[in-house]
Amino acid sequence: MDFLRKSDNGRMTLVLHESAVAVRSLWAIIDATDLTTAREALRIREGVGKKNADQNIRYWSGLEENSSAPPLILDLPQWARARSVDAVIWTALEPKFDDNTQVPSVDHVIAYLQSLTGRPRAEAQRYIRFAPPQIDTTYRRAIEAALQWTPLTPGVDLSR
Repeated sequence: MDFLRKSDNGRMTLVLHESAVAVRSLWAIIDATDLTTAREALRIREGVGKKNADQNIRYWSGLEENSSAPPLILDLPQWARARSVDAVIWTALEPKFDDNTQVPSVDHVIAYLQSLTGRPRAEAQRYIRFAPPQIDTTYRRAIEAALQWTPLTPGVDLSR
């Protein structure tokens, strides 16, 4: 996982990708009674179109015999069993930078973030700085060094 996707709103967002070094990520329980409802809720939250939902909102289910664990989420079946979790959903968007689906270099990402001004810069900074500090990625460390966008906890006012 790393900051490899320039989203439609201009932020550099986290995506799972085989080029990224494995890092700890966090999880939350979604308020849904079935897998279909949970996937739809995540699709809406992440702004994924309905036609791309099957490709971009993925899942693993311990209740389905043919459900294979994704290679980018290490030891998922064991992790889920240890927590009595029946299914896991995640957003599986590709890297994207200037309409190119190749992984952007860290230098391109930093140059892009440095070029932002006003509200777009504030929103990009907010996304990166409020990502949980446990998500300690290669790009994050480079962004911190170049821009001093160190992790913050929710509730901090960045407008000052």
